[in-house]
Amino acid sequence: IRHLDLATQRPGLSDKCAPGLAKLIASSVRKRANTSALSTDYDGEEDEAERDDWVHDDDEDRPGIRSLSLAGNNFTGAGATRIFNAVARNTSLDTLDLGRNALGDGCLAALETAIRANSTLKQLAVNHNAFTDKGVKDTLIDA
Repeated sequence: IRHLDLATQRPGLSDKCAPGLAKLIASSVRKRANTSALSTDYDGEEDEAERDDWVHDDDEDRPGIRSLSLAGNNFTGAGATRIFNAVARNTSLDTLDLGRNALGDGCLAALETAIRANSTLKQLAVNHNAFTDKGVKDTLIDA
């Protein structure tokens, strides 16, 4: 699967499915050849694999989901934080849409980490959420 569109599900996906989505997102990575098998048991915490073991590549043939739309669902900051934590480790995703959810300032730190850590993410939509000017300024702009 290269593109997964789960936008505007009825009655709407919620934070209950965020752990499964985070696992799916985190599993779309490549490991260096000299490391052990990839762990897809992602729970939002640091895995046994060291951060240095993850490698980003711009290979067009890279495995995993390239585009994920979760727009127009019922995700809150808690669910989005899990998703952003997984995006920080992902090496295939280049487009993520979490617009029109119920995201607030509580997930901005995880969003900032994902943006800085993920070198393949080129398009990110988080429009029509509940971020405040202060939250965005303090977390994303002044960080």
